[in-house]
Amino acid sequence: HIQAPTKCCFKIPSKLPSESLPPLLCAGTTVFAALRRHYQPGDDVGVIGIGGLGHLAVKFAKAMGARVTAFTSKVDDKTDDLMKMRADEIHSSTDVMDLMMSMASQDLILNTYATRDPDLYSAYLQLLRPGGIFCSLALPGKGDPVPIDISELGFSQISICGSNIGSNKDVEDMLQLAVEKNILPDCETLSLEDLPTALAKCEKGTARHRCVLDCQD
Repeated sequence: HIQAPTKCCFKIPSKLPSESLPPLLCAGTTVFAALRRHYQPGDDVGVIGIGGLGHLAVKFAKAMGARVTAFTSKVDDKTDDLMKMRADEIHSSTDVMDLMMSMASQDLILNTYATRDPDLYSAYLQLLRPGGIFCSLALPGKGDPVPIDISELGFSQISICGSNIGSNKDVEDMLQLAVEKNILPDCETLSLEDLPTALAKCEKGTARHRCVLDCQD
């Protein structure tokens, strides 16, 4: 057992399986907090990058009633999964020509893809309707800035912001919504002895979509 201040604790719903909790408490809270802050009923939400964060962003956005467009660098590989998540549209996140086909189609974009390509960022911003919000959940390394054409912000009146994790209230409400809507992460459960395998999967981007280590034994 461990002791912790009550302000740092919250109740875990018994209906959620243990292996689903680590991804929900981390990635789930991160995407939920951003959606709670920026999503408005009726918004079209774009999710860039369908990995550990992105796949939960799709699921929570759909649960909140959004029309969701998924942008992924692995369209062929992830289409079946995204269809099961009920994504409304699926497009490439790295093909600028494909991105241009969706110009001015999104009210809110959650970006989970830590690219430093200025051409891609320019294309991502053009996905937004006037007044839209580009919220980055991906965190590129410090000291490696991405150039952005400020004129793109002025003409379209879009906003750029970031978000990272959430409050205790966000965690509690995220878990409750996960119970109500049966939102579970797609994850692979491995034993502690399989840690090298889990790390290799994460480094290669082959995990679907989170690796969870079972330390109970």
